[in-house]
Amino acid sequence: MWGRRNKDSVEESKYQSVKDEMAEGRKLKAAMKSMRASENRGIGIWGSGNRESGRRSCRTPHAFKKGQALLELAVFSTIFLTILTAIVAYGLRYSYNQRAQMLAFRRAMKIASDRNYGSGSYMLIQDRHIPDPAETFGIGSTAPFVGVASVTRDPEMDAQAADASSLPATVIDMETTGVDGAMEPLARIVAKNAGFRRETGVSEEMLKKYELIYSDVVDEEGGNVRIIDSCVGEMINFDSCYSQAVKIVDVDTCYNYCLITVTQDEDTNCSTICNQAMNPPNQNNTSYNSAVGGAWYAANWRVEDGKYVFPVLNEISSRVSEHAKSMGIQQDTVTHSKRSTKIRKIETTSNLVTDENATWEDNNVRQFVTMNALQPNGYQVTHDNPMDYADDVDSQEINSRSTGTIRQTMTTPK
Repeated sequence: MWGRRNKDSVEESKYQSVKDEMAEGRKLKAAMKSMRASENRGIGIWGSGNRESGRRSCRTPHAFKKGQALLELAVFSTIFLTILTAIVAYGLRYSYNQRAQMLAFRRAMKIASDRNYGSGSYMLIQDRHIPDPAETFGIGSTAPFVGVASVTRDPEMDAQAADASSLPATVIDMETTGVDGAMEPLARIVAKNAGFRRETGVSEEMLKKYELIYSDVVDEEGGNVRIIDSCVGEMINFDSCYSQAVKIVDVDTCYNYCLITVTQDEDTNCSTICNQAMNPPNQNNTSYNSAVGGAWYAANWRVEDGKYVFPVLNEISSRVSEHAKSMGIQQDTVTHSKRSTKIRKIETTSNLVTDENATWEDNNVRQFVTMNALQPNGYQVTHDNPMDYADDVDSQEINSRSTGTIRQTMTTPK
């Protein structure tokens, strides 16, 4: 009996829960029907009113979506314009750089046909204006473009310089941007890459070592020789001069150099050639004697930690480093910029005229470092103390001024 009662009570509880669920379903259905009726009457979540106003109120979230779309469009447009600006600037720089290289080669070929310059070593420096669309007026800045070329014609390959005008030289042309945007010549500089040096008391045995190390040696007989030395020019290369000085004072270095540059035969013996002592400084003597001449840049040499040290070259290098990184024209510049913008508005009864005027000016300052140790005839200046050659280091400033104007007038009818 108790088991049956329990069974009946369980069934009743299940029946009651089903009834409750059905009642909840009817309530939900009635609520949804009431909401649809309210929407038809214009009464919705967003307020009350007629049917049309209710629909407009329900569409209000779409306005927020339109605003978000406009914001995204503005952001992506900015990113696109930034990328486009970078591409245009890169294209201009690449084009100007390629143009400078091609122009330098053509001018080097022209210079090579002029014996007064010895060979066609040429450098072109152009300060060009690069506009920047990201700026308000698109003024931008000035950037340097450098082209370098060297040309030597076949008939001049083995020719030796006979006077100062035919010494190897580098022609440097500098150009800047003018008011109308065209390139204007700024300066032409001709710097000698080598100079004449005379030595006396050179024997026939010593002469072979001179010819090995310097290449361009003229025997003037009587023990006198004229040397075309790249280490006494107006622009010297420290690495080349250091290497040349080591060949003079170190027999093993001279011997190894001889093996790879000279054809060995019965009349040529590298060991015999390199063991010859040139005018000091040499492998046996560190002093310099201005009376007989010699490689003054190798004077007072010493060996520290297995490496040769040349105090004169080091002193010249330290004097140069006070002004620049190396000899010659420096690509590093100090730029002084000026910007002036004016906006004028004129309003009449029928039009609104806007006049925009932007003026820019860039002044690039470069250092030009040289050795003023050559006489007008191309021979080196003679100093009794080799350290005095460091005082011949000279630096001068070269100013490159670029300027331009951007003007725009716009008339808007009222």
